[in-house]
Amino acid sequence: MNVKAKNKPGGVGKLKELLAHQEMVVVLVIILLAIYLSIVRPDSFPTTMNIFNVLRQASHYAVLAVGMGFVIITGGVDLSVGAVIACSICVATYVNLNTENGVNPFLVLLIILAVGLVFGLLNGVLVAKIGLPPFIATMGVLKIGNGIALLVSNGSPIKYGESWISVFGGSYIGSIPVSVIFMIVVVVLAWMFAKYTVLGRNIYAVGCNERAAKLSGINTENVTIFAYAVSGLMSAFVGLLMLGQLKQAGPSYGDGYELDAIAACVIGGISMTGGEGNTLVCHDVLDAIADYIADGTISVAIDQDPFNQGYQPVVSAFNKLVADQDCDEINTYDAVIATPDTVKDQFPELFE
Repeated sequence: MNVKAKNKPGGVGKLKELLAHQEMVVVLVIILLAIYLSIVRPDSFPTTMNIFNVLRQASHYAVLAVGMGFVIITGGVDLSVGAVIACSICVATYVNLNTENGVNPFLVLLIILAVGLVFGLLNGVLVAKIGLPPFIATMGVLKIGNGIALLVSNGSPIKYGESWISVFGGSYIGSIPVSVIFMIVVVVLAWMFAKYTVLGRNIYAVGCNERAAKLSGINTENVTIFAYAVSGLMSAFVGLLMLGQLKQAGPSYGDGYELDAIAACVIGGISMTGGEGNTLVCHDVLDAIADYIADGTISVAIDQDPFNQGYQPVVSAFNKLVADQDCDEINTYDAVIATPDTVKDQFPELFE
């Protein structure tokens, strides 16, 4: 069966198609605003120093939004990220302060990342294994993180001092802040992970239809836990950037960051209902959309066969359990997840 090629839009059509994406509208507004500020403040705004200063401030929110984005795509939300930032650096700084001659900065780095990862895993277990609503689970973890941060800091900032950790927040490579380079690396790696790995696509599948994803063989609980673990780890990285920049930790560091991270995700095109995030997910692999899957316009398609997935297993179960007929096994059929990399091998008849 031949699939008709898509009509290529003209110049105006391409522009309309581009502006149909929310994130592109935001980019256009930012560009226009930058042009306006460059005109009215030509001596201060369009300077290299100011641009990199803006990017350095934005790096915290961008890194945090990467982790939050994975969680939101699964259909959840992580309200604990701000508390995890404060708790991770307060605990690490407390250990350093109360150890004779301090501790190795590498150990401080490991403590920060470990605290973030533990809080992320805790969120994931509460949501995926215990079944608590993400809002309730992460709100509870937020209170735990704030409490620990207040306890170890005694309610006031703790000085950390000078070490190579300051490289993450206050150093430059040439004229580019290290935090900006770190932000770019994290965002690029996250994009590649989400687009080109099986686990990345599974995150979209879980957010789109968790039941269908589970029927297709995806361990949805582990995927959800992984998403929250990434969010906790990204929160710890933001804490590391703040510690490197300010050289101290405090219980209020990170306050309100959860709302900024959520806003960044939504503005960037991630749906709060899950399953979407600059990637299109659909149900059923049909000849009408086969080319769209193959070229990446549609990133994930969950092919469903109601007859084989519903009727046939019921008949097999009835024959074995009620009619007492001999059969070696009950026939079950998994849903098939098709991606741009696999669709031609899974459904070759659509491309003949």
